[in-house]
Amino acid sequence: MTRQTNALHHGGADRDEAPWQPVRHSDSVFVNAEIPKPVAVRIDYREDALRQQVKAAGGRWDADKRVCKLPLGQVRALGLGDRIVR
Repeated sequence: MTRQTNALHHGGADRDEAPWQPVRHSDSVFVNAEIPKPVAVRIDYREDALRQQVKAAGGRWDADKRVCKLPLGQVRALGLGDRIVR
């Protein structure tokens, strides 16, 4: 890429810049970011419509514990706070 086409690809500014350097994981702000852990929610097998809503919201069935697991934010959005299994 020539200097002129490089300037066109980067907003038209014709400037000398340092070459791109990848961000090391230790420099990333996302390395220590807390990923929300899913919470367990009790849903009866006969509640087909609710099961489909939970599944659409990213819920996953935990067969061993017989609960659905999904992020707390989704539990709150669906109004299922009273079904959380502790």
